[in-house]
Amino acid sequence: MRISKLAYWGLTALALGALAAYFVIYVMYAASLFRFPLDYDQGEGFELNDAILLSQGQWPYRDNHVYPFYASNYPPLFHLLMVPLLPLVGRTLLAGRILSFAATLVIGAVAGRVVHQKTQRVELAALCGLMVFASNYIYHVGPLSRLHMTMVMFELLAIAFLDRSEDARRGQRNVMAGLFFLTCAGWTKQLALATAVAGLIYLLLRNPRRAILAGVVFAALNGALFLSVNAATDGQWFVNIIQANVNAYDVGQAIGLYRQWFRLHGVIITLAGVYVIRELLARQMSAYSIWFVAAVLNSALAGKWGAGESYFTTAVVAACVLAGL
Repeated sequence: MRISKLAYWGLTALALGALAAYFVIYVMYAASLFRFPLDYDQGEGFELNDAILLSQGQWPYRDNHVYPFYASNYPPLFHLLMVPLLPLVGRTLLAGRILSFAATLVIGAVAGRVVHQKTQRVELAALCGLMVFASNYIYHVGPLSRLHMTMVMFELLAIAFLDRSEDARRGQRNVMAGLFFLTCAGWTKQLALATAVAGLIYLLLRNPRRAILAGVVFAALNGALFLSVNAATDGQWFVNIIQANVNAYDVGQAIGLYRQWFRLHGVIITLAGVYVIRELLARQMSAYSIWFVAAVLNSALAGKWGAGESYFTTAVVAACVLAGL
């Protein structure tokens, strides 16, 4: 049964109105957090302290057996991006909150842009861009002084460029930009490794020679950076970034979070799953489908001690894009 144009646009307007209302609520929530001077999440103070140390020319990767018994478990890019904001807003949580909130705005805009480029449908692009802000998970962590949404922003930008690696005029540039943003994502949070693998798998399926060359350059660059920081911190980088993140795993916690994720995002997850199956049957997997599958599998790390629903935000954003496609 075909729906009339009037009914289609009427329902679309209602959906856009509802999602726009969610976006307004999200902005109001962010504005409230900007005015709140204390930690709203237990990790916000750690992010700020890392930025302060880096602004003073000190590494936050230290021996936590030695006073002041402090060390960071995350890469430095998010904190380095906070540093220019500290003179403007002071040594407060506002620097990280502004940065994280801005990242979510970029995510929504890029998700909508991707859908528009592929469908030429303005209303679908608007729906998918606004879907991002309707997610309970993104609402929760988006305006916090936490690095997760900045990682997701870099991941989305990386996949958007890699998906256009076959462009006749700008293919090489797109690959280089994709690798750059993959590097940025990984140096924001280690969880981005799955997106890096997804991106390189996509390149391998499209152009094996280019993929191998890109993989070698990517590994060499990041390996050199890793070893340099490790040497500069007397080995504490490896201890705190790798060893300290090998935590106990709770299968029940992971299963519970997967169930919650599907209960809250079931519509877009189902649409995304249908799109992935369609591409599998056609034997023509896009970068976004591979990314979605990798993100869903990587979300299993939410079962680690100290992890939570934020580990699903990459899968949520990928699902928003695929739902539109």
